[in-house]
Amino acid sequence: MTQPNFTKDSKVWNYLLALALVFTVNAAASAQCTLVCNNLVQISLDQDCTVEILPDMILEGGGCPNGNLVVEMKINGAWVPAIVNSNHINQTIQVRVRDLNTGNNCWGYMHIEDKLAPQLICTDLQLSCALTEYSPNYLLNELDIDEAYPQVNENCGSQTLTHVDTYFDVACGGTINGQVDVSAYVRRVWTAVDQSGNQSSCTQFLYFKRVHVGDVLFPADITVSCENPTSDPSVTGAPYVIRFGQEFSFFPQNSFCELNVAYSDQILLICDGTHKILRTWTVYDWCLPTTPFPPSTNPLYYIQVIKVEDATGPAIACPDDITVSTNPFDCESDLDLPDVIIEDACSRIKSIRAVYSVNGVGQTLNGTLTTFPGNNLWAPDTLGVLGYANNLQIGVTPMTYIVTDDCGNTSSCQFNITVEDETPPAAVCDEFTQVSLGISGMVFVNASTFDDGSYDN
Repeated sequence: MTQPNFTKDSKVWNYLLALALVFTVNAAASAQCTLVCNNLVQISLDQDCTVEILPDMILEGGGCPNGNLVVEMKINGAWVPAIVNSNHINQTIQVRVRDLNTGNNCWGYMHIEDKLAPQLICTDLQLSCALTEYSPNYLLNELDIDEAYPQVNENCGSQTLTHVDTYFDVACGGTINGQVDVSAYVRRVWTAVDQSGNQSSCTQFLYFKRVHVGDVLFPADITVSCENPTSDPSVTGAPYVIRFGQEFSFFPQNSFCELNVAYSDQILLICDGTHKILRTWTVYDWCLPTTPFPPSTNPLYYIQVIKVEDATGPAIACPDDITVSTNPFDCESDLDLPDVIIEDACSRIKSIRAVYSVNGVGQTLNGTLTTFPGNNLWAPDTLGVLGYANNLQIGVTPMTYIVTDDCGNTSSCQFNITVEDETPPAAVCDEFTQVSLGISGMVFVNASTFDDGSYDN
């Protein structure tokens, strides 16, 4: 007889029993994991503009207590981990929750929003009443004030920053927000709006500190050219103060400071093209008592000297080099020197002279000043006439014209005069001369026998 194999049958029954237990547990687990998703969930981005979507954000209730849950969203047809950022703002995205143990899942939608407004921090500014421009861009880029704009913290992307100013004057002795000696202030309300329309505001105060008469500096004496004789304070200077490393003038704009600035001029003539202006500046401080005694003199007076100067000599239309012949009856030349046109931008021409040498001896020829045919009398030019320079020797004589204007400025020009002997000798002979022939039938006759006064210059 064959004995049954109880050992083998026992192993088979054990395997079947384990398999049945697995099916039973899985069925029980699946039955215990019921996932229900919300149809639509609003998701707000946080401070770093990123949110990882967790199962509890999507599910209704806790129907899967022992599940291994993941959240995924559908982007371009593919399920990816549900982490949203600024790229998803204002989008409605399909989302699902899936249990990795059972494969159970549910799905719904989520709408991504940024509901956090920008955070603003404003800093009040201490400025000077001398400023007439106080836009944020000017304060930052021209005066290097970093706090001109508020500090802005925005969680997602960029924002639009605007401001509204309200100006207030402050009377002498008045105070504002604990600030004293302030001429005026501006209340600047900043508003930041992000790309989702969230907005927030902060208030910045700009205090324009008062400047008193003792703080004022005065312009230095100055010399300007008579050719562009502007004496306007915009060129020659005006009372000012130095703030933020820059000069701020009080004239013609008195800015926000309670200061009156004015001037008067007295002209002192020096010469035709030069004069001095004694400019007396007056600065009065409306917030201080009137007194002539230092150190708090009010008003304050200062004299600035402005010199309008002719420091340039006349312009001469210098003649070209010339070549002349000697006189007919001597070996020199007496030359009528060329006339010249002279111009001066500011002064009248006072004199003209020619300077040259004859046989090493210096010569000076004083000329005259006159007009000339067709001269435009409105033009600043005149004609210089020198007359004759006598006894110029054969060879080259440098000729220098020197012109002086009414203010003593001189100019000179030089040209060369070359004297050449271009006159041939003059032969003069006796008309009839009788001579006797010698024995040889010939005779030697000297030239002087025929000369009747031949000459050369």
